[in-house]
Amino acid sequence: QTQKLLGVITADDVIDVIEHEVTEDALRTAGSDAAGLERRSPTRIALLRLPWILATMFIELLAGFVIHFYDATLAHVLLLASFMPIISAISGNTGLQSATIIVRGLSGGQVQIARWQHAVMRQLKTTLILGAVTGLTLGTIGALWYGKWTFGLVILIGMFMAVNIAGVVGTVVPLISSRLRFKTSSASASS
Repeated sequence: QTQKLLGVITADDVIDVIEHEVTEDALRTAGSDAAGLERRSPTRIALLRLPWILATMFIELLAGFVIHFYDATLAHVLLLASFMPIISAISGNTGLQSATIIVRGLSGGQVQIARWQHAVMRQLKTTLILGAVTGLTLGTIGALWYGKWTFGLVILIGMFMAVNIAGVVGTVVPLISSRLRFKTSSASASS
């Protein structure tokens, strides 16, 4: 009101605020917030995150059950087993990224439950690209390594499907959690 400069905001001040916000967002995504680390006991934090960790465990058990049906195939082509950790890691990372994006969108108002189809389709389009690129890359490596293009095709399809399923699940779990009024920040920590 007096048209006088009262202070200066330096670049360091801006960086400090940004770092604080990023840290706060990261902690919230991990199932806590900055104040919650001090106030909540480790038991309480674990209880907030446990349902989603258990849900992930059961989904992975389902994946193990499906793999069990292919024991005979894996016995004949042991090289296939060496690609399973890569596929699991990439798809898990994709699911976590999708969940984090949706949780941040929900908390920031960019994602609305009423328009859930838009969020799912947007993430699916993204994971289609990610699945295609990672599938083609790993499939090519597999084909060259094993010496058969059919082997590479199996790896490509496996990677493509895993990345897309993980992306959709990572998108849908926080949306459902929000709809059911669960704390979505703990859902993204284990998706």
